Amino acid sequence: MGQFIGHIGGFFILAAAVMIVGIFFWESGLVKDKRSVISAGKTAAFAAAIGLVYYFFMAYLRNIFGGQTNFFDFKKIFAFFGTDKLLGLYQTPSFKESVSGLNMPLFIYLAHFVGGAVFKQYAGTALFLNFLAAAGGAVCISRLARDFYGDKGKDTAVFVIFSLPFAFALFTPACFGIVFGLAAAAAYALYKKKTVLYAVLAAAAILTSKLGLLTLLFPLIAKIPAAADLAQRVPKFKVFKNPYFRLGILLFVLTLNGFIIMLTMGGAL
Repeated sequence: MGQFIGHIGGFFILAAAVMIVGIFFWESGLVKDKRSVISAGKTAAFAAAIGLVYYFFMAYLRNIFGGQTNFFDFKKIFAFFGTDKLLGLYQTPSFKESVSGLNMPLFIYLAHFVGGAVFKQYAGTALFLNFLAAAGGAVCISRLARDFYGDKGKDTAVFVIFSLPFAFALFTPACFGIVFGLAAAAAYALYKKKTVLYAVLAAAAILTSKLGLLTLLFPLIAKIPAAADLAQRVPKFKVFKNPYFRLGILLFVLTLNGFIIMLTMGGAL
């Protein structure tokens, strides 16, 4: 019970970060009007709801594969992808370890300092920040999808991205959600021709994880004339308009994702 209260108290303090993110989007010009703010809030809530489903599903599977486990015992629930090792780094960071593998030091030290300020809830802080970044990334993706496909495409795009295999990793205490959020924001900033903002977000993504280096490809992709045209043409293909085909693809992807989660939680990956 004490662990539960500690995490909830920490989350209330961290909720203030949501306001900071909202101010950032407003001041940067990525979101400008009240209607956009409401729409962004709904998309973020939608993404967070998907993340919660993933979290409780993973916790449920850990109870099956690893015995009875407290839902807030993050080290037992996230004992894959090296996340359990990262949870130790958040508490006692080591620069040498923070640059090993895919790691980069920015998020590790951020989780250390912020987690220390909120009742030393390092793992909870990392989890919350990844949820927040994944939701922010979903907002940027939905804004891009709306511009390309209209209002009907924005939430569909978010759902498709979060149903892809390994998408559940975005909602773990590792750095994947942070990198996704920064990369999505960088892509949207580039699309809005805010080059300086793109450079800042790309640099932050790279300092968070070596996966952030993928953001350096965005300007190259943006210069390919056929890329935007292909993105608009694909949904218009007749095969994608067939509801049975679309449902079949969705069921296949969700089944594959569920299978990968079960393998991961079972210790096979």
